[in-house]
Amino acid sequence: MSKIGPRTGVVYAVVHLIETAQSHGRDWKLVAAVLAVLTTFVAETTPEELAVRLPPKLTGGHPGADGAPSARSRRTRSFPLSKQQKDRLRAVIDSLSDDEAAHFLGVGVQQVRRRASAGQLYAFTVGGKKRYPLWQFADRSRTLPGLRETIRAIPSSWSPERVQRFMTLKQGPKLDGKRVSPVTWLLRGGDPERLANILASSSVG
Repeated sequence: MSKIGPRTGVVYAVVHLIETAQSHGRDWKLVAAVLAVLTTFVAETTPEELAVRLPPKLTGGHPGADGAPSARSRRTRSFPLSKQQKDRLRAVIDSLSDDEAAHFLGVGVQQVRRRASAGQLYAFTVGGKKRYPLWQFADRSRTLPGLRETIRAIPSSWSPERVQRFMTLKQGPKLDGKRVSPVTWLLRGGDPERLANILASSSVG
C-alpha cells in the first residue's frame, strides 16, 4: 500500500477534528476557530524554529486499512506546540461561539452580542468571530455573580489565555483559610472588588 499523501492527510485531520467537536456537542464554529489559531501558529513559526522543535527523525506507524494514519503515527507526527500556544489553544477550546452561548443562556444571539458590547460578557476574537470563555458561566441561564465588575478590571493587554489562567487557578482571595480561584470566589458570593484589586496588582504569568 502506498503511503498516505499530504492532501489526504490534511483532509483526514480536518474530518477528524469536525467529528471530535460533534461528538462533544460542539458546533462547527469551534472547528473554524481552532483551525484559525493553528494557521496562526504555523505562520508564526519559521523553518529554522520548526527544525529545532521537531525531533531529528519523525517516526510512526503505517497508514491504516482506510488510508488514514495510525494512532501512533498521528501522535508522533503532531505539530510541536509551545506552552504559550497550548494555553492559547485551550482557551479557544474552552470557549463558546455566539450560537452556543445563546443556547446556554436561553437568549438570542443578538442579546449575547449586546451583552458582550455592554461589558456583561467577556469575549475575545478568533478569525474575526467572537468567542465566550466557559469560565464566566455559572450554570444554565446565568453568568457568574459580579462578572461585569470583574470584566471591567481585567487589563486590556491580557490575552484570553492569561485571563483564563487567572480566573481558573487557585490564586484568588482566601475562603475558610484556603486560597480559591476567582471563579469559585464569585460563585460563593465573594466581593468582586477584591478581585479587581488583585487584578490591578497581579503579576500572573
